[in-house]
Amino acid sequence: VSFRPQAGKAYVVRARADGFAEVRAADGPPPPPAVALDSFYVVGPGPTECSQEVAFVVRLSDPPLRADYYTLAVERAVHTPGRTPQPEPLSFHSRDPLLLDGQAEGLLTGEGDHWYDEARFSGAPIDGRTVRIELRADVTFANRLACSGYPGASRIDFQVVATALSETAYRYLSVMDQYSPDNPFADPVHPPSNVEGGLGLVGGLSRIRILLPEVRSGP
Repeated sequence: VSFRPQAGKAYVVRARADGFAEVRAADGPPPPPAVALDSFYVVGPGPTECSQEVAFVVRLSDPPLRADYYTLAVERAVHTPGRTPQPEPLSFHSRDPLLLDGQAEGLLTGEGDHWYDEARFSGAPIDGRTVRIELRADVTFANRLACSGYPGASRIDFQVVATALSETAYRYLSVMDQYSPDNPFADPVHPPSNVEGGLGLVGGLSRIRILLPEVRSGP
């Protein structure tokens, strides 16, 4: 069964099988995050001759009197003739304490920046307020794709991915951060379950993408 759920609406999912009692769970995708690109600027040279470090400020407006949960990520989508671009995660860094509180296990640099593949955080500290969160990443010059490591690329898009999570989905992902399948000494994890009459999880999310401006090298 395939359907497109409506953001902000709760759904009840039921399942049954011969010889088993019906199980059910309720959840739904929250309204999309109220985010926009506030500013964008070049910081300085990147790690390669064909890249630059850029900073971009995301403006997030958190609704009042409601529990909200978010993730922020950066993606790179490489366009090659004859192939559908597949977005891939791009590591980014930030000094914003709102992100640090939500995911304190990342890699901390000497400058006090925190590195992320995806920053997940609760909106509780900013309830009802609008905040600006600065992120930084290395992007390839739009006119220097030959040295990007993607032969034949005609364009590379960089975008911010903002996601609003239901509380159930947020709790599940937070618990699974502690899952270490390759560590025999790790403590067991106990993922939350919202399934009545069984075990499992039904969660929801709403996601939007913001395309970043192109960066071009000099003459």
